[in-house]
Amino acid sequence: MKICIISSIDCSNYLSRIGSELENVSVLVPSPGVEPLFPESCVKKLRKLNCKVEFISHKEEVLLKRLKELHVNVLISIGWRWILSEKVINSVNTCINIHPAILPDYKGYHTEPYVIKNGESLHGITAHYLTKGLDDGDIIMQEKFPITPFSTVKSLKNKVESRAGAFFSKLFKLIQDNKVVGVPQSKTKKTTLAKKRRPSDSEIDPTLSLSVLFNDIRCCDPELYPAFFYISGRKVGVKLFSIDATKDDDFDI
Repeated sequence: MKICIISSIDCSNYLSRIGSELENVSVLVPSPGVEPLFPESCVKKLRKLNCKVEFISHKEEVLLKRLKELHVNVLISIGWRWILSEKVINSVNTCINIHPAILPDYKGYHTEPYVIKNGESLHGITAHYLTKGLDDGDIIMQEKFPITPFSTVKSLKNKVESRAGAFFSKLFKLIQDNKVVGVPQSKTKKTTLAKKRRPSDSEIDPTLSLSVLFNDIRCCDPELYPAFFYISGRKVGVKLFSIDATKDDDFDI
C-alpha cells in the first residue's frame, strides 16, 4: 500500500513528532515561494526516517500527475492550505484529512482561538474522510484532551502535536489492516465554524472587566496577534502571564 501525505508549514511540527510510521511514506510540501519555506530541520528529520520528502507546486494538475507517478493508494492531508477537488479525491482509493478539532464542531481554518474564546472544556484531533464539503466527511477516529483555564493557542497546538505519533500509529494500523471505517457526522447538531482569524479579531473592549475578557485575551497569540485596545488614539497590547511557575504545558499562561 502506497501512502502519501500532503502538508504545509503549519503542520511541520506535527510531522516531525511522528516516528517510524512514516518510513517509506511520501510527503509532498509546497515549493518555496508558494508559502513560507517548510523547515529544513523537519525535512532532515523526515528523511532520516527514510521518508521521501518532495517540494511540489500546489496546482491541481501537478499534484494529480505526481500522485499517479507515485501509485498512491491512500492520500492524507495535514494542514494542506488548498481545497482538494473531487478529481484529486477520487484519484486515490482513500483520502483522509487530519483536523485539529472535535468534529463535527469547529470545522474550518483556525480552531484553537475559537475553542478558547468560547470556553470549551475539550479539544482534540479528528481523522475523517475527505469530501468536497468543509471538514464534513465520515469520522474515522478521534482523540480528545482537556482545555484548562490556562490553555493558550500555542499550548493546544503543542498538545495536538505531542499526540501525533500515537495518533498516526493507530491510524496507520487501521489503514494497513484494511479496517478504516467512517461514522457519519451529525447533521442536526448546531456547530461553530472556525473562520480564518485576522489580526483585527484581537481587538478587545476595554470597558469590560478582565474576568469577562479573560478568554478573549488568551485566545490571541501574544507574538503574532496580541490582544489590544485603543486609548487616546494609541494602540495598547495586552498579554497574560502566570506568577505561579507550575504549568501543565510549557505554553500555558
